[in-house]
This record gives sequence, C-alpha cells and structure tokens, in this order.
Amino acid sequence: MSYQSYNTSSAYKLDNPEREIKRKATAKKPNLKRKVNKKMMMVHKVKGLSMVAAVLVLSFMMVRGYVAIDEMNGNITKLRKEYNSVIAENQTIQAEINKNLDLEELQRAATEEYNMTRPERYQVFYIDMGFEDTGIHLAENENEKATPSLSGASGMLVGSMNIFD
Repeated sequence: MSYQSYNTSSAYKLDNPEREIKRKATAKKPNLKRKVNKKMMMVHKVKGLSMVAAVLVLSFMMVRGYVAIDEMNGNITKLRKEYNSVIAENQTIQAEINKNLDLEELQRAATEEYNMTRPERYQVFYIDMGFEDTGIHLAENENEKATPSLSGASGMLVGSMNIFD
C-alpha cells in the first residue's frame, strides 16, 4: 500500500482508471482557464492604463489651471503697481497745482478782467443733497419732450438755475 502514497506510480494509474479519466477531463479546463485569465488580465491592464491616462490628463489640466491662475495674479500685481504709480503721479501733479495756484491772482483776474464780484449774503443758498435724483417725463407734445422735469437734488439745482435766467 505504499504505492498509493506516491502519485508517480504507474501501477496506481492502472489500478484506478476512473481517476485517469477525470485527470484527462480536467487537464483541458486549465487551458480554457488560462485563456480566460489571459483575457481578463488584458482587460485589467487596459482598464489600469486607461485610469492612469485619465489621471494624467486630469493632473495636466489641473496644473494648466494653476499656471493660468498664477499668470493672472501676476497681471493683477503688475496692474496694481501701475495703478498706484498713476495715483502717486496724480497726487504729485495736484500738489504742484495747489502750490502754483495763487488765490489773490485768481481774485484779481476775476474782478478786473471778467468784471466778477463776490456774491452777497442773500444771494448764497444751500441745497440739501439728501434727496434721490429721479426723472419724470410729463411732456405731451414734441417741444416739451426736449426738457424733462427733474425732482430731487438735481431738480432743485436746475430749478434754482432757472431763477437766474
């Protein structure tokens, strides 16, 4: 009975013919399994490669977006510097204008060259600018359509200007 402990014995194969038939029947299946396994492995490889490609494309797009954002931030910084330099230049020019502006010379030119006088106390009035500015169209014919009536602060200003006309 020691021959049964080893599968390499020819006597064992001859002794049990059913086992030999089963072995031959099952010997064909691993080949089918190998083919199926090869196909499955190929499918897994294709899936893996497509996932890697998708990750690479998405990461490329993300990096490209960050580059665009960085470029825009650089442009914003450049424009802010330019804006600040223009503001500083405007302030310098305004200071120079204020320095060169002689109020006595301005008053002399207004009174002598243009015959202007200072307004009297009763001629000065103040306007409350707290009202909303609105425009109302009340014209009925073509002539009145050219002059819309105004209400609010701008209406008061226009009305007061019409007094002096």
